[in-house]
Amino acid sequence: MKKKGIYAVLAAALVTAVILLNFAVPSFARRKLGDVDGDGFITSADARIALRASVKLENLSKEEELAANVDGDGFVTSADARLILRASVKLETLDDVYVEAEETTTQPAVPDETTTQPAVPDETTTQPIVPDETTTEPETPTQPDLPDFIPPEKDNEYEILRSGTYSFTGKTVDGSGSSDLEIAKTPDSLYLGAKFNDIKIAVLTIDGKVYLVNPKEKRYLDLNTPIMKAEMKALNMDVDDFASTGSFDFSFFPPLEEATRCERVGSYVKYVFEAASGSINVTMYGKKLISLENARDGSVYRIDFTEVTNTVPAEKRELSGLKKTTQAIFIATLFAN
Repeated sequence: MKKKGIYAVLAAALVTAVILLNFAVPSFARRKLGDVDGDGFITSADARIALRASVKLENLSKEEELAANVDGDGFVTSADARLILRASVKLETLDDVYVEAEETTTQPAVPDETTTQPAVPDETTTQPIVPDETTTEPETPTQPDLPDFIPPEKDNEYEILRSGTYSFTGKTVDGSGSSDLEIAKTPDSLYLGAKFNDIKIAVLTIDGKVYLVNPKEKRYLDLNTPIMKAEMKALNMDVDDFASTGSFDFSFFPPLEEATRCERVGSYVKYVFEAASGSINVTMYGKKLISLENARDGSVYRIDFTEVTNTVPAEKRELSGLKKTTQAIFIATLFAN
């Protein structure tokens, strides 16, 4: 379980959720509201630019910003991207107006003619500080008394994770903040849940094939076709990176009985596995898994668990009950009311 893997997959889930075309188009200064790239048409590409700008992944020119701010609130947000995408599939009508940045003329600054006299150095002589010759003996650190080892309860949720078949919800926490996390795993499948536009979506891998799922609309998009793989490549992502169900494998984590030490933290018990590269800390409350903290190789991140179970629902391990759909329809469902 690598930190990079967690965030790469969840970020990919959000980006691939909008899988908006990334082709280069000519750009002009004067453009219609919603036509962010200036090609003369309102398309999903304009929505993609607006969405990337809303999360600071793209810097817009003044003209592009005016065209992207379709709701007129003065900011480019995901709401603007939603309106543009709906307009591109004729679900919304934008004002038929042109936007154009005003030209601002800046007068050159007139240099200040005031002459500043050079500072006269202070001639005061400072005597060097004479070091204190008193010798202080370093304090000898005292080893804290470690508590007796606290045996873990049998059939606990940590052991469920290590079994290789599990489903859990929670949050990842690191120096950049926290993110919701929903994962379900079997030996043949891996389900990674995320949210886009307040709608739950998921990347579902089954036997090496990768699909994007909208559980609410019961639709899925096949990411394994040559066209979809090419579009993912354009977004600097490789479908094959998500094809392995070996990700999020906790089976190599040691059992709690092998912890280096353990300690009580309030009503919780923290089991610590120490190594030269750092430590893994597992916090339990009886059978319940509270958190798993990885503080190794110079990085620290933590998973806070809300619910852990050893059963994986059918909708998180198979496509039965879902309807295959096209890219355009799948994107439209994410922005529909």
